[in-house]
Amino acid sequence: MTKMWPSVYDPQKIEDSPGEKIIFDRLRNNIECEDWYVFYSFFLDDHQSQQEGEIDFLVFIPKKGVVVVEVKSHLNIEYKNRQWYMGRTIEARGPLEQANGNKWSFHKSVGASEKAPPEWNKIPRTHVAIFPRARFRYEGLEFENWRICDSDQTSKGLSNFLLNAINQEIKDNQKNYEEKKVGPLWKPGLFSNQYMNKVVSIISPEISSEIESVEDRKLRINSEIEDLTPRQKEAIFSAENNRRLLIDGLAGTGKTIIATELAGQSHNAGEKTCYICYNRGLANFIEEKYKDRGFDVFNLDKLLLKLSTFTSPPSNADDMWWDYTLVENAYDNLLQTGEEYDYLVIDECQDLAKGINYMFLDRLLKGGFPSGRWTMLGDLENQNLYNNQSDLDNFLIDNLGDSFLRYPLKINCRNTPSTVEIVEDLTNVKYFETLRQEGLQAPRTYVFDDESDQVKKVDFLLENLLETYKLNEIIFLTPPSSKFIDFYNENSKYKISEYNFELLKQKGTGPFHTTIKKFKGLEYNIVVLLDIKQEHFSTKKALVNEVYTGFTRSLETTCIFFNSETKEYLLGSS
Repeated sequence: MTKMWPSVYDPQKIEDSPGEKIIFDRLRNNIECEDWYVFYSFFLDDHQSQQEGEIDFLVFIPKKGVVVVEVKSHLNIEYKNRQWYMGRTIEARGPLEQANGNKWSFHKSVGASEKAPPEWNKIPRTHVAIFPRARFRYEGLEFENWRICDSDQTSKGLSNFLLNAINQEIKDNQKNYEEKKVGPLWKPGLFSNQYMNKVVSIISPEISSEIESVEDRKLRINSEIEDLTPRQKEAIFSAENNRRLLIDGLAGTGKTIIATELAGQSHNAGEKTCYICYNRGLANFIEEKYKDRGFDVFNLDKLLLKLSTFTSPPSNADDMWWDYTLVENAYDNLLQTGEEYDYLVIDECQDLAKGINYMFLDRLLKGGFPSGRWTMLGDLENQNLYNNQSDLDNFLIDNLGDSFLRYPLKINCRNTPSTVEIVEDLTNVKYFETLRQEGLQAPRTYVFDDESDQVKKVDFLLENLLETYKLNEIIFLTPPSSKFIDFYNENSKYKISEYNFELLKQKGTGPFHTTIKKFKGLEYNIVVLLDIKQEHFSTKKALVNEVYTGFTRSLETTCIFFNSETKEYLLGSS
C-alpha cells in the first residue's frame, strides 16, 4: 500500500482545496504506488526564497527519487504572455516556480542535517505541477510539458505521470553529466526503502513509523457512516408520513440505520414496535447495539419460537419444521393470544418472502398489511439470496396490495469508492454516488490455480494487510458449500476462527470466518471473499448476488479470491 502521512486528511482543511483531495485519494489507493511514501501538506520552516513554505505533496519513489508536487485546484488555468492565470487571478510565482523552490529548499534542508544520509546529492529529484480539475495545453520552450499533469492525465494515471517525470529528470541528469560534465551523476538505485526511512527520520521523526490505530480508525469510520445523509432523512420523513412504505435500497445505502431510527421514533411515540429481520447475526447485533431504545428486536425464527407453543426446537428439527411446522404453530397460537404490534419494521424483507411467513406477520400487525402501519426495507434484486426474482415481485404485489409507497436508495454510504468501483465491475450494479473516503489499503483481486495456491496467496494478502490492520479486523466469507477454511487451517501458520454471532465484539485475535449468507446485513473493516468458484453456485445470478452481498459488507477494504474460470464468468456477458 502507499504509506501516507497523514494517513487520512482533515476534511475541514482540504475543503478549500478539492484538487488536493483528488490527488490524495488517487495516490493512497493506487496499487502501483504500493511501496511509495507520500507526505501531504509538508511544512518547510527553512525556505530558500521566503520565510517558510509548504509542499502540497512530497513523493518518495523507491529506486527512483523524490518528486515535489504543486497542486492547483482551479477549474480554468492558462499560461500566456509569460504569466499564469488561475481562474481570474494572475499568480506572481507560477506553480512550477513554486514547486522548484520547494524542491531545492527540501533538498537543502535534508543535506544540512547532522543525520544527512550518505550521497544525498546523488538522489534524483524533480518537481511537477498537477491541475486535477482543469484541462491545460501548452506549446513552448519555457518549461517541459512532462512537468504538467492536467485533469485528462490525472484520470489516465497519476503514478505513470510521476514515474515519467522522475525518469525524465534522471535521463536529463545523465545526459548533462556525460555531455557537459555538469553536477554529480545521480544514483537512482541508492534510494532504497532503508534509505527512504533514514530521510523520513530526519524530516519527520515523530511520524516515521506512524500508523493509524484501531481506535482512531473506528472513530474515523463511525464519523463517516453514522450521520444520516439527506437521502436517508428523506426516507425517514417518507415513512413518518406514509403508513405503508417499501424502501428498496442497494447494499450500503443505510437501510438498517433507517430501520432502527424509525423503530426508535415509533417506540418513543408510545407505539408497540418490533424490528424484524431474517438473519440471526444481524438481529443479535441490533438487539445489543440498540438495547436501550425500547423497541423489540427479533430474527424471524426467534420471534416464531417466542409466539409458538414450543419451548425450544426439537433435536431433529429440519427445514420442513422451521419453514412450516413452526410458522403454522405460531400463527395458530397468535390467533388465541391476540398479541399484536402497532408498527412493524421489517429489514431485508426479501429474505422473508414466503406466503406463510407474511400470513403470520400480517396477523401480528395491528390492522394487517392492507391497513396497518409498516415499513419494509430490502435490496429486492441484488441481495435476494433465497427466492426467485419474478416470484418475489409477484409475492409482494399479492401480499401487500398496491396502496404503499416505494422509495429507492442508491447512494452508498458504507463502502469506500474503490470497493464500489469493483462491485460495479463484477456485478453491473450501479450506484448514484459514494460518500465515504478511501480506506488505507486498496481492494485486491486474486486468481488462484488450486487450494494450495490459494493458501499461499491468502498468506501473502495477510502479510500485506498486517502492515496496516490487526488480525481481528479481518473476516473471511465463503460460499456455504466451501471446505477451504479447513484446508487453510491445516496448511498455514495463520488460523481462522469461527465468527460468533452471539458476540457484539469477537474474542480472540482473529481473523474470523463465516459464510456470505450468514453475514448478510452486517459489516466489518476488512472483508475477504474466499474460494469463489462456479461449482459453489447454482446459477450465475446466485454467484453475482453473493459476490455483491459479500463485497458490500466492508468498511475499509475488500479482497476476493476466485479461479480464472469464475473471474471470466463474472466479467463476461450476463
